[in-house]
Amino acid sequence: PIVREAVEMNLRSLVTSALGAKLAVTNALNIATERVRGSNIIRIYNAYPPLPGFPPLRHNTPWTP
Repeated sequence: PIVREAVEMNLRSLVTSALGAKLAVTNALNIATERVRGSNIIRIYNAYPPLPGFPPLRHNTPWTP
């Protein structure tokens, strides 16, 4: 049982850090696209099939976690 709890804790921390990283990436992308308003970056990003959990980017969308 102790080993199992340790494994579950590790999995949980991995998941939360992955979610945090995803939010950071999304935030950075949104900030970058605000700066590069009107460029092709958003179109290129949106042209690819969306990754699960990553929203399509629009100009001037306020970032919400």
